[in-house]
Amino acid sequence: MSDPRGATGRVQVFGMTGRLVRTLHSGYIPAGEMHLKWDGRNDAGRRAGPGVYCVLVSIGGKRFERRLVMAE
Repeated sequence: MSDPRGATGRVQVFGMTGRLVRTLHSGYIPAGEMHLKWDGRNDAGRRAGPGVYCVLVSIGGKRFERRLVMAE
């Protein structure tokens, strides 16, 4: 059963090789909708470049994955 108050979690962007590109959020994630925006930069602040990326959300022992395409 999920906690209606939220849980601790993480939202990360990975390259298709499995390399971590950026951590968008780490910590408490409230219940309901949460909107995050990725500016296409890695954790060092450099542009990640065009390609296919995987966004991984880990929360409450569950994992959700979405792919996205970034065009130049």
